[in-house]
Amino acid sequence: MTEDQKQKVLDKWSTLQARGFGFVPVHEPEKYTLPPPLQYYGLAPPDYYYSISAFHQIHCLAIMCCGDTALEGADEYSIAEGRDKVVIGTSGLGTTHQCKDWDAIKDYAESHANPKWKRPKDGSDL
Repeated sequence: MTEDQKQKVLDKWSTLQARGFGFVPVHEPEKYTLPPPLQYYGLAPPDYYYSISAFHQIHCLAIMCCGDTALEGADEYSIAEGRDKVVIGTSGLGTTHQCKDWDAIKDYAESHANPKWKRPKDGSDL
């Protein structure tokens, strides 16, 4: 995969990320039996922040609890020759997947995000 192809894949992944990276405030978290809140410099009570799991899972690619069993093949972003000149790798683009209502999850995260945080443009982290 060339650097240009890699950047195209990263750009597509970053469009899934919400403004605020999926971190939302929960007022009075003790009412909901939640674990201790995340702590960030400059944010103090009553802004207790939690991460919506789906956005962290994008970051970690930890999708075991909701594994997608779609069969992915080669595509223009994953052409690489492995042993015996076999094409290996896939980005999953162009494959039909069973999805959640991602727009609803993303809309919720964005409507509850800290307005100071912006959506990443380059695949970078907080």
